Amino acid sequence: MIRKVSLEYLLKHADIVSLHITASEENRNFMDMEKFKMMKDGSWFLNPSRDWLVDNKALKWALDNRLAGCWTDFELPFTRPNLITTKHIGGRTYESSIKTEQILRNKLLTWLKK
Repeated sequence: MIRKVSLEYLLKHADIVSLHITASEENRNFMDMEKFKMMKDGSWFLNPSRDWLVDNKALKWALDNRLAGCWTDFELPFTRPNLITTKHIGGRTYESSIKTEQILRNKLLTWLKK
């Protein structure tokens, strides 16, 4: 069953929170201290979005005090035993490389036809 809940409810009850929001200036530091303090003790925070959508000081506090762990697809200015970073390799599979080459080829052919 799927149901719509408030962000506050989600943060307080979810075991895993994954950030998927628009990378806009109005969303800078969207995940701040207030939101991390709402998160359930022992939960996980996943951020495949941009690094600047998360307040690093708040995330550092959350990793030390609230979260079981965090995964990001970029490097952070600090480390923690419960922090996993993949440094932009999440999409570096054989299949994604082929798809990227196909997209670029098609864009080049479209440009050449003009």
